[in-house]
Amino acid sequence: MTNLLTTAVRTAYCACSACCGPRASGLTASGVRPVEGRTVAANHLPFGTWVRIQGIGLRRVEDRLAKRYTGRFDVYFKSHAAAKRFGLQVRSVTLDREILFAGTASAQDIKSDFRPSRRGTSKKP
Repeated sequence: MTNLLTTAVRTAYCACSACCGPRASGLTASGVRPVEGRTVAANHLPFGTWVRIQGIGLRRVEDRLAKRYTGRFDVYFKSHAAAKRFGLQVRSVTLDREILFAGTASAQDIKSDFRPSRRGTSKKP
């Protein structure tokens, strides 16, 4: 099996109200506490999907971004300062089919959603 590779916009966030809004609860959209070194937010992949992000390593989709950022990967950091230092980057992201997902979708379903974004925004219907 081959891996799925794309170039994507990567940003970073923490659990503060500046990053997550005034109703930030400290939980991800999937209901778990985010963990630096594991948690990434992505709208276009199912929760539990593992992605290998160039220069970052293996991360699990556990959170979502605002709809206007579909196609991006938002890497979780414990501190706001670390998230700000990370900034905005455009790098490669790989779906490793060996560790792809936790039974939430088929590889074909994910492949159809895993396409390069246009500057991190979704295509209009």
